[in-house]
Amino acid sequence: PYATRIRYSLGELLKKWGYHTAFFHGGNNGTMLLDSYASQAGFERYYGRKEYPHPHRDYDGTWGIWDGPFLQFCAQQLGQLPEPFCAAIFTLSSHHPYAIPTEMRGRFRGGPLPIHASVQYADWALRAFFAAVETTAWAQRTLFVLTADHTGPSEEPYDPARVFQVPLGFYVPGKALPLCAELASHLDIVPSVLHAIGYPWGVPVWGRSVWDTTAERWAPQKPLPLFFQAVGPEGRATFSPHEGVRFLRWGAPQPDSLKPKWVAEWLTYLADYGAWIEGRSEIPEQGP
Repeated sequence: PYATRIRYSLGELLKKWGYHTAFFHGGNNGTMLLDSYASQAGFERYYGRKEYPHPHRDYDGTWGIWDGPFLQFCAQQLGQLPEPFCAAIFTLSSHHPYAIPTEMRGRFRGGPLPIHASVQYADWALRAFFAAVETTAWAQRTLFVLTADHTGPSEEPYDPARVFQVPLGFYVPGKALPLCAELASHLDIVPSVLHAIGYPWGVPVWGRSVWDTTAERWAPQKPLPLFFQAVGPEGRATFSPHEGVRFLRWGAPQPDSLKPKWVAEWLTYLADYGAWIEGRSEIPEQGP
């Protein structure tokens, strides 16, 4: 049941608006149930290692197809999709064990941690992807969203808030989008995309468009199974069944009883999230 009952996915919303949808991941089909998730989330076509034309030649030995050749495959397939379309690409080469193709070893300077060279390879692959597509007519009509699903190993001291800090960027080739340097989270991706493309209907999703200057800014995080937190401009709020709600201002040693307005909004989100999780885990009764 956890791969179903998805609410307001971008693929489903845009498919109903007449968009063609596709999901790309170079891993073995079935890995992490991504193909099942993509179908439930409204993505009509799925391109995995099985659909890739050289599944053995370009296999990394662990996860799937190297980012370099797979992103070039994505570029070719995107150019053949009927417009308008919405596509998601989930890369894999910057994941543990942080390998890079044998023929490219020594090309990247690397760093103190194994992940550094693999991230440099992934960056090179992404540059090559944009070099292949950004001058095409379809790409110049396309909003690209770039983000990461989680952080990785770091030399920095552990920080309970920064451990979730990932990039989020929006890009249209040849166009300057309004600059937004405010706090944002993955929750803000769907409303931001819908805002940017002029989606005509309201959608009751959590999160706010990054270009909405009136919105309260906070980012939810879940470090442990029964421990929740959110960060905002003023500090970090936490909730656990044992301690309840606490708010710590940045740089302050003790919790503050005065909480910003966004903390109440985050707690409402937590209640809604809990109800959704409970509903997803219900096992339907079977008939005789």
